[in-house]
Amino acid sequence: MDRQFKSLFLDFGDTLVRLSDDFVVEAADMISKYQAVQITGYNVRHAWDEEWEARRCATRIDQTKKITKPDQEKKFWIDFSRSFLVRMGIKDPEAELISWLSARWGSGDSYEPFPGVMGTLQLLKQKGVILVLVSNAFPSVWDLIRKTNLVDLFDHLVLSYECGSQKPEPKIYQYALDKAGVNPEEALFLDDDEGFVIGAEQLKIRSALINHNGNNKIKRCKRKKTKVFNNFSELCALFS
Repeated sequence: MDRQFKSLFLDFGDTLVRLSDDFVVEAADMISKYQAVQITGYNVRHAWDEEWEARRCATRIDQTKKITKPDQEKKFWIDFSRSFLVRMGIKDPEAELISWLSARWGSGDSYEPFPGVMGTLQLLKQKGVILVLVSNAFPSVWDLIRKTNLVDLFDHLVLSYECGSQKPEPKIYQYALDKAGVNPEEALFLDDDEGFVIGAEQLKIRSALINHNGNNKIKRCKRKKTKVFNNFSELCALFS
């Protein structure tokens, strides 16, 4: 992948941001306090990853597509929190704990950019690269983008709940192309999910995966032709 691109399309969760270290520690302490069990930060991250992995299917996509309002999102996070806790062996969680978790999942204070993300995006923006966020997102994503200090780095935001389409449907990628004003061969799409990369490539958009911290989803990627970046700063070489 040695061509030069004019625009970079980026996923959000697990590509640009992750649960913050501070929140993970706080969540582990809260769960331990309410449930009288010993929970570590590792347990929190592992259960979070497992729960999202389990929802990366048609059912999850349908759910996400229907969530366009805050009250719908609130119900989703309550259900997510229950399942998340069950994954840690907590089958009868305290109602107050579920309420606390469900409020924090959608809060920008609970997330942080991966190392290298801010510096790389700032450099690409200085080069004149058109940066477009392309995310299957809930209404709370605005709080996340603002509080992680990423909002001013993007030229365009393409959010599923606003445009009525989501990855891997062709419409959302075409919407991003139209927003950026570029042809498919002039854009690079970066995601942590192989299925979403395949969706972009159906529109002839060159795509790649980002592998933060040995992402298991990417380890299982069967498409040998898909470029995998292990360091976010590697992207800079693809843009003049």
